[in-house]
Amino acid sequence: MARNGFRTAQNGKETLAHPPPSNGRMETGKPAEPAKDVKKKGQVACASSTALLLFLLSVGAVIAAVLITFFVTKGIYNHPGDNSVFIADDRYESTTLTPDEGEPEDIDPNAPTAEQLRLPKTLHPIYYNLTIKPYVPGYVEYPAEKNLTFEATVAIKIRVTELTDKIVLSALKLGLGNDLSKYQIFQESLEEVEVMQKSVNVVKRQAVENATTPATATTTEEEESEEEEEETTTVAGTAAIITMATGNATESEEESEEEEESEGPSMNETTVAMTTMTTTLPTTVEASNVTEADNVTETATIAAATADESEEESEEEEESEVAKNVTQFVRRPSGISVKSIDTKEELEQVIFNLDKPLEKDQEYVFEIKYTGPIDSQLAGMYLSHYTDSDGDIRYAAATQMEPTDARRMVPCFDEPEFKAVWKITAIHPVGTTAVSNSIEQTVDEPTDDKNWIKTTFKETLPMSSYLVALAISEFEYNEATTKHGIRFRVWSREEALNHTQYALNAGIKVLDFFADYYNISFPLEKQDMFAFPDFAAGAMENWGLVMYRERTLLYDPSVSTPRQKLSVARTVAHELAHQWFGNLVTMKWWNDLWLNEGFATLMSYPGVNAISDGKYRMEEYFVYDSQENALLRDSHATSHPLFFPIDKAEDVSEAFDSITYDKGSTILRMIREILGEQKFQEGLHSYLKKFRFKNAVHKDLWTSLNEAVPENFYAWDGSQFDVVEFAAKWTEQMGYPVIEVRRLDTKRVEIHQRRFKMDDQTLEKQKFRNAKFWYKWDIPIWYTLNGEEKPMTWLHEAQQINVGMDDLLVLNAESRGMYRVNYNKPGWNRIIDQLLKDHTVIDIKSRARLIDDAFTLAEANQLPYETALNITRYLSKETELLPWAMALDGVNVLLANFREEPELEHLRTYIKSLVKPLYEKINWDLLKVNYVDDDKFFQNELEYAVIKKFCEIRESDCTSKVQDLFQEKLMETCTEKTMASECSQVPVPIRNLVYCEGIKMGGEAEYEFMTKKYRAESVQVERDRIMNALACTRDIFTINKLLALTADKNSTEIRLQDKSSMFRSIGANPIGKQIVFGFFQDHWEKIYESFKDQQTLMRNMISGSIDLYTNRDITQYESFLTKHKRTTRNLDVFKIQMELAKSNKEWIEHHFKELAEWFKKQNDKPTASAA
Repeated sequence: MARNGFRTAQNGKETLAHPPPSNGRMETGKPAEPAKDVKKKGQVACASSTALLLFLLSVGAVIAAVLITFFVTKGIYNHPGDNSVFIADDRYESTTLTPDEGEPEDIDPNAPTAEQLRLPKTLHPIYYNLTIKPYVPGYVEYPAEKNLTFEATVAIKIRVTELTDKIVLSALKLGLGNDLSKYQIFQESLEEVEVMQKSVNVVKRQAVENATTPATATTTEEEESEEEEEETTTVAGTAAIITMATGNATESEEESEEEEESEGPSMNETTVAMTTMTTTLPTTVEASNVTEADNVTETATIAAATADESEEESEEEEESEVAKNVTQFVRRPSGISVKSIDTKEELEQVIFNLDKPLEKDQEYVFEIKYTGPIDSQLAGMYLSHYTDSDGDIRYAAATQMEPTDARRMVPCFDEPEFKAVWKITAIHPVGTTAVSNSIEQTVDEPTDDKNWIKTTFKETLPMSSYLVALAISEFEYNEATTKHGIRFRVWSREEALNHTQYALNAGIKVLDFFADYYNISFPLEKQDMFAFPDFAAGAMENWGLVMYRERTLLYDPSVSTPRQKLSVARTVAHELAHQWFGNLVTMKWWNDLWLNEGFATLMSYPGVNAISDGKYRMEEYFVYDSQENALLRDSHATSHPLFFPIDKAEDVSEAFDSITYDKGSTILRMIREILGEQKFQEGLHSYLKKFRFKNAVHKDLWTSLNEAVPENFYAWDGSQFDVVEFAAKWTEQMGYPVIEVRRLDTKRVEIHQRRFKMDDQTLEKQKFRNAKFWYKWDIPIWYTLNGEEKPMTWLHEAQQINVGMDDLLVLNAESRGMYRVNYNKPGWNRIIDQLLKDHTVIDIKSRARLIDDAFTLAEANQLPYETALNITRYLSKETELLPWAMALDGVNVLLANFREEPELEHLRTYIKSLVKPLYEKINWDLLKVNYVDDDKFFQNELEYAVIKKFCEIRESDCTSKVQDLFQEKLMETCTEKTMASECSQVPVPIRNLVYCEGIKMGGEAEYEFMTKKYRAESVQVERDRIMNALACTRDIFTINKLLALTADKNSTEIRLQDKSSMFRSIGANPIGKQIVFGFFQDHWEKIYESFKDQQTLMRNMISGSIDLYTNRDITQYESFLTKHKRTTRNLDVFKIQMELAKSNKEWIEHHFKELAEWFKKQNDKPTASAA
């Protein structure tokens, strides 16, 4: 098939590396010698002059060939294995370069460049001291003009790396002003002063020296044996006077393998105390053995222990106070002043111009007094609201900083690379509680105003600004302690407190699991998790204070489905995985975001297994969830590489997509499968240990994993396997391969690769179009032959495998790799025959992969749909969720493309024949009982999917049942003043279906009833399902009302976080689908102005509103994009939707008539019901 936008590599054909053992993991061995070239001889008779000419031409040709070979090809190595045969096939000796043709990139010429968006590297933050006073309504009286604002002072200790007369910080919508007296620059020096010091006997001194924080109360066996030989220093940051103490917490760069460093604070280290300063009155802290601070960001609070918990006296101790000279930091004016301020709104930066330069290698403290807004846009510091049990509206303040919103709360170095220590003090209304990243140092301390109290938090570990967090609320918490002594709390509004217990248990289990898995202790003293009524993302991994939407943290078995319970477990596991991978070690820049999110996604699966004791079978679930999402999204031209340049501000928010999360986790899982679990863990431990409290790039991880690879484990070409080289081909170019199988003779098949694309007509972005590796990959091949797993081998270009005519070959066994497989017709037929005969010969994950590959290849017009549909013939015997889920997804594509055409009836009849055998076995009475049994999770999910599909094809037995449930178990059992979560008797697992069907088939009375229930509901899970049910209405006037309500930025009827969900729900309604795009076009300018600061929210609204199929749709869409070029050009989601629209149109043109006729014929057959 002709393809655009990729190159075919001109490489020689590879042979197998030394094969690993049959379990698919590594095996070591000796590489074979490279294959030798064989010269062919021939004879030519000619005249001498002609011979000379031919000789010169030959020499020129040889030189040209050598040059081409040198620059284009790699050497060929022949490393024979059991099934390896060297292949020479001229079908793969072509190189195609896609020219940069087609429509040029639509780039805003006025947009700032990538370089302009970055802060200069002339300064580096060491320490922040932030005091903030948010005016949160509903608690105390204050001047009206201060409502929903905050006042703050921040002192930033900075180190100068290059001489500069400017301080450039990230800042957005902050009240900085032109009063230059609010900006002061200080320097600090070590001076000897006399202080009063406690003197205690030997017993007490020993107690202090051996004290440790709860975070290090328990360590791994390896940690206990490791030694640390480093001086501990404190950060002079914003303290007027801070004393220095020596300890032994710094990592030794020259430690031996037998004496590795500790993974947390040393058990015997000297505690380090740090003081908060006021700008006028210095304070002191005693210390001994004072030394100069050099590596402040590395050592400031990494080894800090809590003196409060260490200073326990025995009955024999005696105290006295004596005068002692100690050396302390003293702050003094620097003699440098701010002479002017430039605000760069388009760059989200503020420039402080100085009257004198800051000297290189010097440290300064820059103090800023400023104000800012408490927004309602779910970014920076924002306001959340809810209704309490008395019906009163209550308020809380929360923060969301990732990716670039810390600058909305504090002027700072708001890039991941600039790690620093944070000291935070919150002044908040009486009756509220303040929670931040670190444990409290003082709580509810009185202030000059009796209505306000102060909470001071201990210094954080060095961390990036996007991890800073603060919550001001009257929430309550449940608390427990991990086996390592970490204080663990889960917070919620009072009414939901009973729903936090599952998350608390899950969090403790998984935090302990990760500490053991990484072999590195959790480095903080406490871990908090907050459930907020309003939160932009599903959750955010702020170090020590993870924030969640209520639905992703709270679990109530009386309203939450099994999948929602799983979602809570997965989200908790994902965010706590970040506490090491992302927080302890952080990406250097957003182009490596995929490493943070991909790894946390991967680790969420074993994390959930730890939480559920393996009952959720997460290795299977991964195949249907993350891997499937990755394969779908990355098959389009509008995808992107995992690692790609951040060229504009929108690129940062757009990087938070399925490629980053799902493909990232799928590639990491594939590497884990190649290395094996033990070696993978060894590499991770080395990486985390080497880069803890630092920043890293993806190649740092590959290098650490390389250290775990045995010297005699080989790549495809016989050289030692190199993770760096292997991973580059999967992360630095977009897409993935499809492996095609063809038979050579009765004993052999050949496999080769090419890039898989759903649509060959759409071109990639110019910067991705000609991929670095020509869209070729080194592919690990896991396969089974007649049900027996064979050793893993490699595919580079093409390969032969010994397979007899009657043998059953299944590639990508257990769906370990990120690729699809397309067999020849006999190969597919052999698989279908086996599934019909005994499907259990093929494992569950492989069955699911076969079904999904077949349907996707058919959708892409690379396999007859008849082949994919023939695979489904065996499903009447299938009892596992995973294969069924893949088959139903394939069927959903058919339903979507058949839309409401008359031929849809033929498709529905065929689907009925597939699912009816399972549907008839379902006991509806057990639905409200079995769902709480985790052991039956997969069985229950399969039953719910079958019921949903049976109703979706409008089978009366199903639709009548759910309509009766709506009337009898909801409307008749709930009074108008009662919340549905308290009175509904509809089985929890099918409430979404029942509520939607009740609205769809009901009238005005049913709609008004559910509207009242929506307004009264306080449980977010139940409120969400009612909201989505309201979108099922078939009344056009009501749909338009819903759309107007959702698009209204100021309306609180639908929370900001839920607006995209409402658009998506209306778009899923066949009638709503016809309305929502028109509404979107008519109101786009208003929508854009309202939500342009919420990029993720707006992208989700767009994708939920645009679902097009015809030429007319596409023409209308193109006109819309042209008309609104200014506001749509930088949103890639519009290009994604255009590609999907064209794919839909192509599908209908290629498949609709053929499939409609095929289904009609199948249904007319006497055996159709048994198909």
